[in-house]
Amino acid sequence: MGRFDFKQFSVADEHCGMKVGTDSVLLGAWADLPSGPAHILDLGAGSGLLSLMAAQRCPQASIIAVEIDPAACADARANADASPFGPRIEVVCADAMAYQPTRDPDAVICNPPYFDSTLVSPDAQRATARHGAGFDAVGALRFASSHLSTDGTLAMVTPADGWQQLVFEAEMLRMRLRSICRVSTRAGKPATRILWQFSRLDGPQIESELLIGSPEYISLVKDFYLKL
Repeated sequence: MGRFDFKQFSVADEHCGMKVGTDSVLLGAWADLPSGPAHILDLGAGSGLLSLMAAQRCPQASIIAVEIDPAACADARANADASPFGPRIEVVCADAMAYQPTRDPDAVICNPPYFDSTLVSPDAQRATARHGAGFDAVGALRFASSHLSTDGTLAMVTPADGWQQLVFEAEMLRMRLRSICRVSTRAGKPATRILWQFSRLDGPQIESELLIGSPEYISLVKDFYLKL
């Protein structure tokens, strides 16, 4: 059984197609989330890690975790119930691209599937988690452009490859890039991941870089990892 203990909660992902990983932890710690009462949507929630991180960071927020796979939904619900944040997290078993929120979210957080279709896993559950029938970074942008509150934001993580195309797709959807962080695993090497924050409103654009294992990285994730 896969179980990961964080400082304020634990995550079991035994029944999830995609397991707990660095990408989601980085996104959950880095995303600029509302500080007051808010409605946060975790799109493609898997085991519910991002929902739990959002609940820890935003004590006045309510969170909805949307996940298509019933087994992963069961893990997400169990993880939420075992945490101090259970009453503020609702788990909805639904297709992220078909989900219609009852109110516009103030923030959407998403670690979308990004593996190329030529590499679809023979394991149906893992393939759904990775590919998700139209659910990808562009799909998350489309969802956010239709459903975010007026000053709401979308935060997500993607591979560094093809970032120019994603910027183009965002512009076509009138989603404004507000913050971008290029993440590298080794000093002097190109970024392997990009953290994004988009909004429907114009505003300053912040660019930054982050090296895994650096003091900046440790400062970012120290409230979550047990050994930092």
